[in-house]
Amino acid sequence: VGSTRGSKNPGGSAEGVNDGATAQASLQLANGRAGDHVLVHEMLREAGRAPSFDDFNSWLDDPLYRPADRVVGRDRGRIVAHAHAVLRSGWFGGAKLPAAGLIDVALLPEYRSTGGGGELLRSVVDTLRKQGTVLSLVRTDHPAELAEAGWLPVRWQGCSQAGSHDILSHLIAQQSRPRRRRPLYHVRLWRHVELDGLMPIYRGQARRDWGGVDRSEAYWQWLLGRKAHDAILVATERKRARRGDEPIVGYAVTRGPRILEWYHSPGCELAGPLLLARACRDAVEQGHHTVTLHTAASDPLHELLITAGGRWLSNCREMGGSLMTRLLKPSDWVPAMYTHHHERARRADVALPWELGFVVDDDYYRYRLTKRSTRLELDRSAPADVRCSSAGFSALLLGLAKASCLRTQGELTASETTTEMLDAVFPTLLMWQSPFDTLRY
Repeated sequence: VGSTRGSKNPGGSAEGVNDGATAQASLQLANGRAGDHVLVHEMLREAGRAPSFDDFNSWLDDPLYRPADRVVGRDRGRIVAHAHAVLRSGWFGGAKLPAAGLIDVALLPEYRSTGGGGELLRSVVDTLRKQGTVLSLVRTDHPAELAEAGWLPVRWQGCSQAGSHDILSHLIAQQSRPRRRRPLYHVRLWRHVELDGLMPIYRGQARRDWGGVDRSEAYWQWLLGRKAHDAILVATERKRARRGDEPIVGYAVTRGPRILEWYHSPGCELAGPLLLARACRDAVEQGHHTVTLHTAASDPLHELLITAGGRWLSNCREMGGSLMTRLLKPSDWVPAMYTHHHERARRADVALPWELGFVVDDDYYRYRLTKRSTRLELDRSAPADVRCSSAGFSALLLGLAKASCLRTQGELTASETTTEMLDAVFPTLLMWQSPFDTLRY
C-alpha cells in the first residue's frame, strides 16, 4: 500500500563514503516529528530521492497520516536517513487487516556501506509490528534492496500494452455486423458530485481482492484531490440516462495513455470494452500511440489487448515497480484466513481438527485448523512436521508459492503426504493492488 517509486537510488550510493564506522556509530533512529517535514524533503533532495514538492505535500494531507509514521535517522542533529510507513487497511479475500507500505526510503551515501539501510528497514519493521500491522505491500523499482531485508516478490504482476488504433480496430471487428445492437451503456466523464456512485462499486470488488486498499470517504476525497490522474470515465445504463437517474455501473481511472484502475458492478462486465474504447480515443487525441492496462492479471481485458496485437509486460517500471510483500505477524494472518483454509480442507477431505508443527529457522510454530477456527502459535513443544526457511514459510502462508514448489526449491522439508495436504489447504493467491493508490507524480 505504498511505493518506493521516484527513487533513483534507494539508500544512496556507495560513492563519497566518509568515515563509515563513525557514521554507523552515530546514527540514531527515531520516529519523525511534525517539525521534520522541511528537513526530510531537503535530505531526500540531497540523496537524489526527492519527490516533487506537490507530491511530498500531498501525502501530508492523507487522512491517516501521522508524523510518527516516519522513521528518521539523525547524526549530530542532521537527518541522514528516512522511511515513511504508509498505514492502511487492506482487503484479503473478505478479511480486512492492517497493512502498510513504504515510500521515500533514503539514506545519504556515506551511510550506505555501514549497513545503515538494513538498520533503517529493521527499525521500520519493528515500528509497524508494535502498531499491529499484519503485512506490508510495497511497490519498488529496486526489488533487490527489499528482498535482502525480507520482502518477497508477488507473483503474476504486470500490465498489458497495445496500440491505440489496433485496440479500436479490434473492438469494431468484434461488434455484431448482421444485427448491430445499440450498446447497453453510455460512457462519459465522471462528475465531482458523483463520488457516491464510485464508492460502492470499488468496495464491492475490493472486498474480494487480495491486497485492495480499504477506502473511506475521506480517503477517496484525498485520493481524488491529489490529482495524480487525468480523468475518470464512467459507464451508465443507457436506457435510464434520459430519465436522469442513471446509476454508474463501471468506471476507469486514466492518466495519459494508462488505465490505472477499472471496476464494475456485478453483471456489468460489458462496460469494460466501452470504457477501453473511450480511453483509446482520448489517448489518440492526446497524441499517444499505445494504451497500457494496469489491472489484475485475471482481468479479461488483458486478453483483449493481447488479441489486438499487444503484449504482456512483467513487473514493468510503468506500474510503479515490482510489487513486494512481507508478512509481519503470521499469528494474526492465519486466523483471518480461516474461511479459505476450512473450505479447501473440506474439499480435500482433510479430517478436522488438523494439526501441524512448523520449524522456521529457530522458531517452532503449532498450526491448528478446527471446524470453528484456525490458529498459529509459537510452541517449543510442537512436532517438526515441516521444516522451512523464514522466506518459504511466509510464501506458503501468503499464497505466493505451493508447498510442493518450495520443497523442490529446497525451501521446505516435509513428507510427501504432508506436502500434498499443505498444497490442498493453503491456497495460492493472486495478490494485487491498484496503482491508483500508490501512484507518485
